[in-house]
Formats: sequence, C-alpha cells, structure tokens
Amino acid sequence: GNEIYDHIRRELQGLEVGVLVNNVGVSYVYPEFFSVVPDGDRVMDNIIRANCVAGTMMTRICLPQMDERRRGVIINVSSISAMHPLPLLSTYAASKAYTDFLSQGLQAEYKERGIYIQSVMPAYVSTKMSKIRKATYMVPTATAYVREALNTVGVEHATYGYGPHKFRALVQRKLMECLPHDVFMNISRASLLQI
Repeated sequence: GNEIYDHIRRELQGLEVGVLVNNVGVSYVYPEFFSVVPDGDRVMDNIIRANCVAGTMMTRICLPQMDERRRGVIINVSSISAMHPLPLLSTYAASKAYTDFLSQGLQAEYKERGIYIQSVMPAYVSTKMSKIRKATYMVPTATAYVREALNTVGVEHATYGYGPHKFRALVQRKLMECLPHDVFMNISRASLLQI
C-alpha cells in the first residue's frame, strides 16, 4: 500500500536530495489481449502502482525541498511506448504516457524555480524486463544507454536518450503522420502478435 511512502518520507527527512531518478518499469510478461492477461487484475494494479503511483509519490516527497532550495533535478524514465496507444500492451503504454505528461507538466510549473524535470523515453534496452540479452546498435546495454542519456540532462526536457532511439522515434512519428490511425494501430498490433 501507500504506507511505504510515509516510511520513505520519514527516512529522507533531513537529507538533501538534489537529484531524483524515477526509473521504474513493470509490464506484461508478453504482449497480450487486455481481457485475457494471466492474473490480469494483479498485473494491471502492479503496472499502475509501479509506473504511475511510485514516481508521482517520490516526486511529491522530494520536490518540496528542491523547491525550497530553488534547485534540483528530477529524471522520470518513461518509454518510447508513450508516443501512441500500443495494442496488446495498452496499460503499459498508457502508464508511460502518464509519466511523460506528468514530467512535461511539472517542467512547465517549475522551470522558473531552478528545478529541471526531464522525461526520458527509451526504446528497447538490453535489460531483464525487455528480455533482450544481446545488445546491438539499436538495443544498447543499460550502461551504454545511460552514458548517452546523461548527456541530455539540462539540454533536452524530453529525450529518447540515445541517438538510434531518437531516429526510431522520428520514423515512428512520420509513419503516424502519413498513415491513417487504424492502419498504424493494425501494424503495431501485428508486430506485437509476433512476439
């Protein structure tokens, strides 16, 4: 439950938090139709609690002291999945869109108060969650991704964090502009059904 945040608030009392990185990500075990996700109620609750509630509450805990000092950095890790609805991963994509929108809104609220808030939207990274073990140019290791993404702090409020991911996002955005919405959704759905 939310009692954990009371505990965290007490533990952080008196500590100066200058940088907060909200890097949480829970998804489905594999892409699946919403109504038949195994143990769906628990899975959906976990996705929303981890991907939406945790970052929001950690920001609520740390932001007041940053605001008082008029400086701080908050980095919220969203996902390239936040760009558009994602059939078969609907709740995951929606939760990451929440993270991106929260970041953008808070950045607009606090930009003149010395607080920098960034939304990072990676595509696939070789991690336990992605289940991709072998890194490639398009799917970097977590270390390679973070090394490049950190160079965007203070430069880009919304970033894909990694050159090839930015290129992928540009291609996706162009496809979304050129194709009718239903066609784009069908392509997304078909590609995820193959996983």
